[in-house]
Amino acid sequence: MSAKSWLGQAYPTPAAECPKSKALEHTLLKWRHITPSMLKRHGLKKSHACILDKFDNEILRIGAGSCALCIYYNHDISCRSKDGEQCPIFKARNTRCHSGYRPPYCIWLFEDDARPMIELIRKTIRIRDKV
Repeated sequence: MSAKSWLGQAYPTPAAECPKSKALEHTLLKWRHITPSMLKRHGLKKSHACILDKFDNEILRIGAGSCALCIYYNHDISCRSKDGEQCPIFKARNTRCHSGYRPPYCIWLFEDDARPMIELIRKTIRIRDKV
């Protein structure tokens, strides 16, 4: 497997092109593919917030620019859209994914553990689907 195959599975559509109605699913798909085992399977590695190929070329930076939710809801760093709508993850967690106690994004960033972020996104989808 390769960087190209990983991108096709993990990030088939750039976040900016993802419809708002599919932003949670787009985000979950990406996060499910940035676990150490998935990266290794494709010959990739993580360095800080970047996914790199075997030659250390950046394949994808994991941050606001590659997050469909951030594209729609991180208008002014408040996790709100331009019309004031709150990010679904913020609603589910009552804070940003990268702030508060043991923030899931930071756990991945510094401990290489994507599971808290994956579970947060799944929880957010369950909350959305109850409405």
